[in-house]
Amino acid sequence: MFHILNYNIVKHLIITLSFTFLFLSLPFKSFSSGDNKPGMNVKIDTLSSNHFYYKIFDEQGTLVEEAYWKNGRNVGTFKRYHVNGVIAQEFNFDESGRRVGEQKYYFENGQERLIGNWVDGAINGQVVWFEENGGKMQTVSFRNGKRRTKLVF
Repeated sequence: MFHILNYNIVKHLIITLSFTFLFLSLPFKSFSSGDNKPGMNVKIDTLSSNHFYYKIFDEQGTLVEEAYWKNGRNVGTFKRYHVNGVIAQEFNFDESGRRVGEQKYYFENGQERLIGNWVDGAINGQVVWFEENGGKMQTVSFRNGKRRTKLVF
């Protein structure tokens, strides 16, 4: 499983090194994260001086995360993957870096785990949790990030 510490180090490197890469126009630059996993790799495709697309790979070369970054924050589609390569999370961010629209979490078998809607960075509306076999487990209502119905599992 991917370690949060390593992810945070890589994310910090993306922010730190982005200023260097933003002004280069060569497609897909690659660098090592420098943490305790020497195979960790980040590839960046510069789209403009303040906007780029990045991919993070683990030490085996498996894609861990891919997203767009603009003005120091995630924008657009953000995807994170399980160790087996199956999508784990799929989010959308607005131009201000706030989560918006439908957000999904997945089990390692690819089955949906949670589906919810975000407005201006806050969870809003129905959130549905699923069992790993696909059955609906729970539905909870939220308004402006606050739970409106009881969460029962």
